[in-house]
Formats: sequence, structure tokens, C-alpha cells
Amino acid sequence: MKRIGIRYWIGLLGLLAVACGERAGELDGPPVHASEGVVEALDGRAAGELWVDREQMTVGEQLVVQVRNRGELALGFGRPVMVERWDGEGWVETEASRRSAWTMDYLYAFPGEEGIEQVWPFGGTEVSEPGWYRFTKRVNAEDLDGESTQLELRARVRVVAKDQS
Repeated sequence: MKRIGIRYWIGLLGLLAVACGERAGELDGPPVHASEGVVEALDGRAAGELWVDREQMTVGEQLVVQVRNRGELALGFGRPVMVERWDGEGWVETEASRRSAWTMDYLYAFPGEEGIEQVWPFGGTEVSEPGWYRFTKRVNAEDLDGESTQLELRARVRVVAKDQS
């Protein structure tokens, strides 16, 4: 019987660690950006969050995306929401997002309030590819002294195949 050396075992353990690390990264998803969750500006007086009604959905389902005002100043924004998909190395805007057309409404979420609910996928399309998707919305906050700032709010969702739900 052939004796297996220590190098073999170290190599095997290394391969297992790499395989487990890749799998763990796949389950945990892409790195979290500072603009996900509550974003603050103007000494914390302006604060908002792009909220989604769940963190995971199945291909063919829909979810709600909504601006939530967490600060003291009104947030103004339009309807557009950019949608990106994680390609394993970075976020790439989806073709549906690039082609989307939006009405030119200007909306508000006042302190402690929620903006309109927007249902994704937008425009009646359907998400057919599993993966990680990220939503980005720009909002404006202005105080009574005319000081203003733009916040970039983000949220994400994991879309899974129907047989994985």
C-alpha cells in the first residue's frame, strides 16, 4: 500500500478551503456598499433608505422598492431606478435598465414618511436570470437655508431559480 505524504494532505486541505470559500462567497453575495441601508448627509439631518420588501425572491416573482425618509428634511426624487446585476467581479447595469423609460414626475418623501411603491421588474418585464441584483435611486434633500445634497440610495435582492426556493 502506498503511503500518502504530508504535501498531499496540505494540498487537499487547500483545495477544500478554496472550494468552501467560493461557495461561501456565492451564498453571502457581493460586498455591501456604504450606500446600502440608511444613508445620511448634512450632519444627519438628511437621511434615506431604499427599502425592498424582501432579500430573496424567485424568478418570475415581483418585489416592492421604496424610498423611506429617515431624516429631518424632505427628500425629492424622480421615478427612475437603475438596476444592476452582479457579474462575479462588479455591478453591471442590466439591459432592461438601460432601455427603460420613466415618466418625469417629481415626488417627495417627507420626514418619517415613505415614498411611492415601485414594483420590480419595472415596465412589465420579467426577471429570468437568477443572481444578485442591486437598485440605485438618487434623491435630493434641501434645508430652509438652501443647503442641498444628493444621496445615492441602494438596496439588493437575490433572485433564485424556481427549483431553489
